Amino acid sequence: MPRGGIAARLWLWARSIRSIPVGRRIFLMVALNGLVMAVFGGLIIGGAGIVQTQWEEVRRARALDRLFVGIDSDIGRLQNLVHRYLHTPTEPLLVEIDGRQKALLDKLAASGAPDPEIAGDVSRLTAASNRFFGSFDALRDIKTRLRRTYDMAILNAGAEMPVLYTTLEAAARERNPAMLGHLGKAREAFADALLAATAFYLSADEASADRAERNLDTIVASIPRMRAMAHDSVLDGALDAIARRVELLRQAMSVMRHSIERQNRLVIDEVDGGQRAMASIIDRLLSHVRQRETEAERRFDNAIWRVGVLLGVTGLLFLTASAAVSWLIGQSIRRPLRSLMEAMRAIAGGDYSRPIHGTAVTDEIGAMARSLEVFKDNAIAKQAMEREREVQERRWRTMLETSPVGISIISAHDHRRLYSNPRFNAMFGLVGSNAVLGVPIADTFADPADARRLLDALRTDGPVSGMEVLRRRADGTTWWCLLDVRPMEFDGGPAHIVWHYDITFRRNAQEELRAAKERAERALVELREMQESLIQSEKMAALGSLVAGVAHEINTPVGITVTAASHLADETASLRACLESGNIRRSELNRYVAVAEEASQRLLANAHRAAELIQSFKQVAVDQTRDDRRVFDLGQYINEILVSLGPRLRPVGHTVRVDCPEELEVDGYPGPVAQVMTNLVMNSLVHAFEPGRRGAITITVGQGPDDEVVLTYADDGKGIPPDILPRIFDPFFTTNRTGGGTGLGLNIVYNIVQQKLRGRIGVESVPGQGARFTVRFPRRMGEG
Repeated sequence: MPRGGIAARLWLWARSIRSIPVGRRIFLMVALNGLVMAVFGGLIIGGAGIVQTQWEEVRRARALDRLFVGIDSDIGRLQNLVHRYLHTPTEPLLVEIDGRQKALLDKLAASGAPDPEIAGDVSRLTAASNRFFGSFDALRDIKTRLRRTYDMAILNAGAEMPVLYTTLEAAARERNPAMLGHLGKAREAFADALLAATAFYLSADEASADRAERNLDTIVASIPRMRAMAHDSVLDGALDAIARRVELLRQAMSVMRHSIERQNRLVIDEVDGGQRAMASIIDRLLSHVRQRETEAERRFDNAIWRVGVLLGVTGLLFLTASAAVSWLIGQSIRRPLRSLMEAMRAIAGGDYSRPIHGTAVTDEIGAMARSLEVFKDNAIAKQAMEREREVQERRWRTMLETSPVGISIISAHDHRRLYSNPRFNAMFGLVGSNAVLGVPIADTFADPADARRLLDALRTDGPVSGMEVLRRRADGTTWWCLLDVRPMEFDGGPAHIVWHYDITFRRNAQEELRAAKERAERALVELREMQESLIQSEKMAALGSLVAGVAHEINTPVGITVTAASHLADETASLRACLESGNIRRSELNRYVAVAEEASQRLLANAHRAAELIQSFKQVAVDQTRDDRRVFDLGQYINEILVSLGPRLRPVGHTVRVDCPEELEVDGYPGPVAQVMTNLVMNSLVHAFEPGRRGAITITVGQGPDDEVVLTYADDGKGIPPDILPRIFDPFFTTNRTGGGTGLGLNIVYNIVQQKLRGRIGVESVPGQGARFTVRFPRRMGEG
C-alpha cells in the first residue's frame, strides 16, 4: 500500500480514537509508556539478577582463591615461627604462634562452610592443621621439659660443683697435697663437661653431648684414685658429693639427648611433613577453585551478552509499539486543536461567519469547540449590549442631573473633580460647571485636616461611609456635610463617586444635646460635692456625740474628785486651827490621817479613771477623724466605742452585749471600724426601737476562713420591711425624711466596708424580729 494510503488509514484510526476523552487518551498514552518502562525495567531487573548470580559465583571463587592462598602463606609463616621457637623460645614468639593458629583455624572454618564440593579437601586440610598444631604442642612440652632439666641439673650443678671442688682442694692442701693433681684434672673435666652440656642444650649438637659425657667419665674415673689417696672422712664426704652430682649430670644428659631426638623427629615428621601435606591439599584446592573461577567468568560473560541482546530486542519492539500508539493519540488531539485555533483567530479578528467544527464530538476538544461557539454567540450579543449601554449611560446622566443629592465624581489618579451635578453646585454656591471643575477640593473644606483625611481615604480605593465634615461655600459660609464615597469607572478610567448630604440641622440638634449633657454632668458633680459635705456632717455629728459622751462619762469621776478634795480641804483647815490653838489631840491627828488616806485613794482612783476615759475617747476621736493604720485589739476597741456611745444608750436603758475572742488583733484602720459601729448603733436607735422601749444589741466577733474577721451586729427591734430591704444601702434613701434623716448612714457603712476595710456587708431581717448585719473583712488589711 502507498505511504499516503497508510497515513490515511492511520488518520481514520485516530478519528475513531476521538470517542475516548482526551484525559483518558493522555492517561492511556502515559500508561502505555509506563507499561513499556515497567516491562523494560522488569527485564533489566531480571537480567541484573542473572548477571548478579553469575558474578556472585565469580566473586565466591575469587574469594576462595584468596582465602586458600592466605592459608598457604599462614602455614608457611607458622612453620618458620615454630623453627624460630625451637632455637630461641620467647614469650612474644609463643603468643604470635597462638594468635596465628587461631586465625588459621577461623579461616579453615570459613572455607569449608559455603561449598560442599571442596568440603572433603577442607576437612583433610583441617585435620592436617590440627595434627600440625598438636605436634607443636608436643614440641612445646618437650622444650619445656628440656628447659626444666637444664635448669635443675646443669645450672644447679654449675653452681654447686665449684664450691665442692674449692672445699675439696682446701682440704687436700691441708691433709694430702698429692691429690691436687688429680683434683685439678677432674675440675677441668667438669668445666669442659658443663660447657659441652650447655652447647648441646642450645644447638642439639651430638658432638657436644659426646664431649660432655667423656668429661663426665673422666671425672668418674678420677674419683676412685682420689679416694685411695684421701684416707680422711672430710675428703671422702666431698668425693661422695661430687660423685652424686656427676651421676645427676649423666642422667640429665641422657634425658636431654632423648628429648632432643624426639624433638627432631617431630620437627621432621610432623611439622615439616604436616606443612608439606597441607601444601599439597591447598594446591589441589587452588586448582579446583581456579577452574571454577574460569568457568564462572565464562558463564558471567555469556549472561551479560544474553541479557544485552534480550533487552535491546525487547526494548526496540516495545518502544516502536509505544511510539505508534502515541502518534495516533497525538494526531487525535493535534488536528482538532489546529482547526479550533484557526476558528479562534477568525473570531478574534471579528469574523463571526466562520463555522466551528467538532462541536458534536463528546471529548474535551469538542467541549472547547462548543465553548468557542458560545463565546462567538456572546461576542455577537456583546455588540448588541454595547449599543444598549450607550442608551443606559445617557439615561444615567439624566438621573444624576436631576438628583436631589449633591453628587461629584473625582479622578482616582490626581483627585481632580471630573463631574458635579446641579445640586452639588447649589450646595457650594458655585455657578457654571466649568467653574466648579476648576475649584480645588481642599478649598471646599473649612478644616484642611478633613480634606487630607478624605484624600487619604480615596488613595486606599476603599469605600467611605458616614464621614461628617464642615464644608465651606464660595461666599465663605460653612455647613455640615455627610460624605459617602464609592469607587467606580468613569470615561474608561478609575474614579470615585461622592454623595453630599446637608446635615447642618442634625448637627445643631446634637450640639444642643451635648450642652444639655454638660449641664447634667455639672449638676452631678455638685450633687457629689453635696454628698461629701453630708458625709462630713455625719462624721462631725458622730464626733459631737463622742464629745457629749466624753463630757458625761468624765463628769462622774471629776465630781467625786472635787467632793473628796473639798472634804480633805475642810479637814485640813480644822487640823490647822487645832495646831494654832495648841489643843490638838492624838485622836484628832489619827482621824485626819485616816480621812486624808481615804480622800487620797478616792482622788487617785477617780483621777486615773478620768485619765483612762480621756485617753480612750481621744483615741476613738483621732481614729474617727484620721485614717492611720495600726495594730489594735478589736474587742477592746469595740468596748471603747460603746463607752463613747453610752450617753445615747443608757437614758432609754438599751443593753449591749459584746462577744469577742480575747486578744483578737487586727492590722488595719481602726477609724473606719469606729465609723461602721457608730453608724450601725445610731441606725438601731433611730429606726429599730420604738420610743420608750428598751432594746438589746448583740455584737459577735469571730474568725472566718482565709484569716477573715466576721463581725455580726444584731438588734431585736422592729426589723426592716421586705420591700425596702434591697434599698437600705442606697444613698439618700431613708424612711425618716420628716425626722431629719439624710439617707447616708448605711450608705456610708457600705462604702467604708467595701473601700476602706476591703470587705463586704450583708443584711438579714424579719419584720418584728430585728435586723442582722454581717460584716466580713481581712484581719490584715492591704495598704491604702
